[in-house]
Amino acid sequence: MDNNIAKKDFVALAVHKLKTPISSIKLSLEMLIEGDFGNITEEQKRILERTYQRNEVLICLVNDLLNLAKIEENNSHTLSEVNFSDLIKSIVDYDQESIERKALNIRVENRGAKLKKIMIDAEKMFLAIQNVFNNAVKYSNVGGEIIISYELIGKILEVRIQDFGIGIPEAEKNKLFTEFFRGENAKEMQIMGSGLGLYITKGIIEGHDGKVWFESEENKGTTFFITLPIG
Repeated sequence: MDNNIAKKDFVALAVHKLKTPISSIKLSLEMLIEGDFGNITEEQKRILERTYQRNEVLICLVNDLLNLAKIEENNSHTLSEVNFSDLIKSIVDYDQESIERKALNIRVENRGAKLKKIMIDAEKMFLAIQNVFNNAVKYSNVGGEIIISYELIGKILEVRIQDFGIGIPEAEKNKLFTEFFRGENAKEMQIMGSGLGLYITKGIIEGHDGKVWFESEENKGTTFFITLPIG
């Protein structure tokens, strides 16, 4: 067996095995923090909350590795007719708790795109766009705004996701779509992330014969562009 294939199979198996125990750890920590097993001191609560956050980082990594393994195992797409407006709505709804916690204003703009349904792999495209949108949520300032817009340019659907958050440092822009990369300013905010999200997004979009790129200025925000051929 090819060493690379054997290594990928081992990683995929290990990640699958990790998912259940770390989910159980999360549940147990939540119960301890809420006092379900009795009162705890403030110091104990602080330590438990720190442990909970570290476990969340592990959960994020495991989920991203599972998504990556799924994509690498199956390079083909299960195409179906998808209502693109509904897909965008489901992506926003998925992050509703984080949106409300940060009091973000989300604007969705259909810029005259007269399309009802497009042929895409719905599950993978949800993951690709949600990764970008979730980053916009995470790296926006409290009370900020995110704009999702889409329009048809000939037979190309162009999607833009714009935030006004921390932006991407100039020196790090060429690394953004690489595996496990996370910007220094993102790390300073202590936001969870595996550094795999945009790498996965790029693979999915290009697998649909599309393109993804961005424009960004540090401390002023980032706009991601996704184009997909629909004709």
